[in-house]
Amino acid sequence: MRFSNFWHGLYLIYAFLSFLLLMCIVLPLVVLGSLFGSIQGGNFIYRVCTLWSDVWFFMVGVRCRVHFEVPHDPSQQYIFIANHSSYLDAAILVHVVRQPVRVLGKAERSEEHTSELQSRLHLVC
Repeated sequence: MRFSNFWHGLYLIYAFLSFLLLMCIVLPLVVLGSLFGSIQGGNFIYRVCTLWSDVWFFMVGVRCRVHFEVPHDPSQQYIFIANHSSYLDAAILVHVVRQPVRVLGKAERSEEHTSELQSRLHLVC
């Protein structure tokens, strides 16, 4: 049992370090893209993030299969809604939706995470 825990821990360290390395490469490109305005810069940032998710998922061995009930037309505008929250939502979103996207977040989600953190750390604000 300890042997598999060792490999699991080693994999977690590898996945985390590869994530950090790729983020260090991507961050300057995101900052650069933000200088080009909301449309051109946003599309550039989307392409950078798509490349990032493709490379990182390949590096950590994650395969995604996409199944649409109805194929969508990339020339049209859509609203995609995720009914869950995860730390991988952003990476999955740009990996699966192969057209420029803009993410909208709910203010309530940040309050939920803050109150969850406060309860875990027994903080009183």
